[in-house]
Amino acid sequence: MLSIPPPKNITNALSSCFTLTANGGPGGSIGQIGDGQNRIGDTTLSSATYCIDGNGGTSTDQCDAGAAPTPGFSVDCAGTLQYKNSSTFWSCPTGDNGGWNIYTVPVKDQLKCLPVTLQASGCNSACPAPPPPAPSTKSCLPSSTSPSATPTCPLNLIGTNFEFPHLIIPLDRNTPITPLGNSLNGTLGGTKSSAFNFDIPASDAGSQCTLVFLFPTQSQMQTSAYTYTNPNGNGTVQFTRLVAPAARDSAYSTVPGTAELYPPVQIRPGGKFEIAQFPCPAGETIGLRMSPYAGDVELEYFQDFNPCPIGLYITVS
Repeated sequence: MLSIPPPKNITNALSSCFTLTANGGPGGSIGQIGDGQNRIGDTTLSSATYCIDGNGGTSTDQCDAGAAPTPGFSVDCAGTLQYKNSSTFWSCPTGDNGGWNIYTVPVKDQLKCLPVTLQASGCNSACPAPPPPAPSTKSCLPSSTSPSATPTCPLNLIGTNFEFPHLIIPLDRNTPITPLGNSLNGTLGGTKSSAFNFDIPASDAGSQCTLVFLFPTQSQMQTSAYTYTNPNGNGTVQFTRLVAPAARDSAYSTVPGTAELYPPVQIRPGGKFEIAQFPCPAGETIGLRMSPYAGDVELEYFQDFNPCPIGLYITVS
């Protein structure tokens, strides 16, 4: 992947050249600094132009003189940039001019990295038309069933104002003093629970925050998955707000205590579950916890905002 001006003498090359915009995380246009690194939202950069060709390892979105090309990039029919068939990239703050670096994988020990998708301008081909409906005949016999509705996401976050957890810490009562480190997965069941940190930006001042848990069916998701058991059908989950944010080295016995208990909820695949509403604590980091409350419910999932999103989020209105 290379940041270059559009070719002037190849008439078909422009179909493979484009600018990029990030969705999710910090969001915004993507430019390139002098050493070749591509950044989201840097206020000193204008939009860069990128081209894909067939001549194409790196895990950083960066153009280095003399470096070998990196194969595996493509743009799907919706205009979403993909790397090795995945549309999820990771952005991490640089501290310079509001810019965020872009990676193909999460960066170890950087706690504020967020997943993003990258939208290419004018590079996609037309999506294939849906197949025509199969011929059918009308029956005069009564039927006890009706056609199923097309599955839809419990909530689509792309294009909305939402906050994603910047830190997820697994906790286990069986290892009370052992930190289990940062994770990309939320986990609960038996002795296990998870703590989440949300950084609420100053721009959310005066807004209403809603804590939601999104739990699509497996068939509704594109880039995530989960394991879920609830053998008795009565498993409930407890969400709590902590007195302080969790730390990266928090363990079961050292995670901050409870500031507020929210009513337990029965989660089911295919649902959106509203946990609580509160004025957005703009400019603050808040800690939350997800624990089994009753029954034998167990869940482990990869937190992912791509359609259909799964996990704990804060929507802003």
